[in-house]
Amino acid sequence: MPSSYTPSLRLTLPVTGELAGTWGSTVNTGVTTLAEAAIAGTAAVAMTDADYTLTTVNGATDQARNMFITLTGTLTVSRNVICPAVSKLYVVTNSTTGSQNIVFKTSAGAGITIANGQRKMVYCNGTDVVDATTSFTSIIFDAGTVSAPSITFAGSTNTGFWRPAVSTVALSTAGVERLRVDSSGNLGIGTSSPTAFGAGYTTLSNSGCLVTVLKIGCRALRAPPLRSSPTALSGCAWTPPVTSGLVQLRLHASWMSTGQSGLLTPPYWNGVERRFQSTAQAQRTP
Repeated sequence: MPSSYTPSLRLTLPVTGELAGTWGSTVNTGVTTLAEAAIAGTAAVAMTDADYTLTTVNGATDQARNMFITLTGTLTVSRNVICPAVSKLYVVTNSTTGSQNIVFKTSAGAGITIANGQRKMVYCNGTDVVDATTSFTSIIFDAGTVSAPSITFAGSTNTGFWRPAVSTVALSTAGVERLRVDSSGNLGIGTSSPTAFGAGYTTLSNSGCLVTVLKIGCRALRAPPLRSSPTALSGCAWTPPVTSGLVQLRLHASWMSTGQSGLLTPPYWNGVERRFQSTAQAQRTP
């Protein structure tokens, strides 16, 4: 009876009494070398601009047995890379040019998308290719920088979260810092040196309501949902959750035109910045 092969890694299974005088060679090339490839081997796959099926060979070297799959070549559209439908762990790197995704999959499965320039650990469960890990107890990231955050996104690596200092977190978009929370809990919007919760100007939107807010010396200011139109004002009253401290409210003049003077109680009038120190003055009348 001739040798057979294992179903997942296609390693040689010699029959007792077989391979007299050639046992060592068969074990070395059909078992030991192949097992090493399955654990630590890399297959460099040069793709043409087409779907690609990894090679599979019983008892000899092939691409699909390797742990690490590195894909190169120039693509003009997203392409599929097809692995055998057997249990196997892979680490796949999309090093192609052309800014295209790779879908790593079985012939009948949906697969996992690997963005251009990204590396992902995936698992073939015998039917489809899925994420190898779906949850973590904890993850420790590098600090990152303003232009290269440590928590970022495929296709937008200059946008995300990073740590500018101990016990401080910041958010960048397009490589520019937009928001920071320092170790004292101060929130800075548009400033890297917040001295209070909500320091800095920002424009906020809530169900069609628009307002620009500056908070000075208070700890719990929320954006007032003031509408940009005199209609549909239901639910737009706002009372700040503070009883003291200086708060400055900038109102957009676009909805303070003629005939809308009843939208706000004085002194919030004609789009002019006003200041108040009590919750009574902050209440807007519908």
